[in-house]
Amino acid sequence: MDAQERINREIQQLEHEIEESKRRTRRIEHQMTPSRPRERNHAAQRRLEFSEQNKFKQPLVTPQTFDGTTPLMDFQAHFSMCAGINRWTQEEKGLYLAVSLRGQAQQLLGSGTPDYDKLMDSLERRFAPKNQAEIYRVQLKSRKIREHETLPELGQAIRRLASQAYPKAPEELLETLSKEQFIDSLTDSELRLRIQHARPKSLDEAIQVGVELEAFNRAEFQRKDLEQGSPNFSARWPH
Repeated sequence: MDAQERINREIQQLEHEIEESKRRTRRIEHQMTPSRPRERNHAAQRRLEFSEQNKFKQPLVTPQTFDGTTPLMDFQAHFSMCAGINRWTQEEKGLYLAVSLRGQAQQLLGSGTPDYDKLMDSLERRFAPKNQAEIYRVQLKSRKIREHETLPELGQAIRRLASQAYPKAPEELLETLSKEQFIDSLTDSELRLRIQHARPKSLDEAIQVGVELEAFNRAEFQRKDLEQGSPNFSARWPH
């Protein structure tokens, strides 16, 4: 039996035990018939607490899988949000993390019950080594806009690289760094200067200014081409 099958069996066993607890709870509720109002309230509270402690928490959100080919930081943030929404215990987090792994990441599974903290540490050592941040910093500094790449696409890539290069930096610092690097990555010097003169306060504002300037420039080029291509343009389109 491989590690994946073993983990699946453990989850099934856990679900079976929880269902047994729910059946015991229903029997207890049927047997408990207090006569006094105060005793009835206490009994109802005890039944509620017992039921809440033993009921099976069906996942409201199922985490995505991780195979090591996508940024670990993105998967960690996604899994953490899923765990919070589903209110998983540490044991449940370990089990669900284990069954979410695929490919190379799945090879990190051991023979025992998966421990969430240890398994996450193993993933970080394998897919996010300490020197990885230095590599991302070099990529961030050298990033330039690519052919056929839109400004929003460039901005998203810059924001991701900044988060990977400085994972522990405050959000405000990351925003400023991303904005400045976005402007520096533009190869059109006129566009770069005009965005700087607009003094954008965030990366999103810088992207918006750039998109508006590009749209204006395209409209101007089309207008000039139309003027040059039609000798009667001035008569038809008075200034």
